Amino acid sequence: MRLSVTDRDDLVRRLAAAHVLAGSSLSFLEELKVVVRHVDARVSAPWYGSSVKDRGNYEEALRTLEGRSIRSVAYYEIAYSDGTPMWSFDGEALDSLDFGLTLELDDGSLFSFDWGADFAPYGVRISTASLQSGQHAREWDADQRWASLLAVPIVAVATWWLQAETREDPIDYPQAVRLRFASGDAVTISASEDRTGMMDHITVFFDEAEARRMGFGFAEDG
Repeated sequence: MRLSVTDRDDLVRRLAAAHVLAGSSLSFLEELKVVVRHVDARVSAPWYGSSVKDRGNYEEALRTLEGRSIRSVAYYEIAYSDGTPMWSFDGEALDSLDFGLTLELDDGSLFSFDWGADFAPYGVRISTASLQSGQHAREWDADQRWASLLAVPIVAVATWWLQAETREDPIDYPQAVRLRFASGDAVTISASEDRTGMMDHITVFFDEAEARRMGFGFAEDG
């Protein structure tokens, strides 16, 4: 499959980062292999390019989650050579994924979140299909991390829109999505990496205070 301009630019950016990392614990070749696996996994996946790209449709798609509950959760990461999951290493407040996650809902339907540039680099991309594991990506059962939220109805979904400042024509993009549950708990899914800032990563915040400390605010909060 031919890379889009966005993906080609992303690959160039990652290659430049790999060059910088050549003096770190990873050799340039090892980092390059990770970059290639990352891009290849994304452009070869059957859901690639089928995500929701219009703001109105985006928010309408998210509203279909209201009233539904989650049956199970799968996390997806790049298939690193040692096979070790990298997403949960920073306590109970959050999980940080370099790929994304898929929710299986109570009616059997699927809803996925990953990072993308459908609006602007990088926001939260959504789709009504599963992300894919395989040669370049691994799937992890995340039910234990979401145990207290499984089978609990989602009562509200909110999106945090930001304006991209790097474009000649300003455009709003979805930087974070918050799921509010009947229990009062909330999960914030953001296009950010751990606590380092906004980039090509998905971070799941189970702690609202931690999400607020990262700057994620929603209009519903006043």
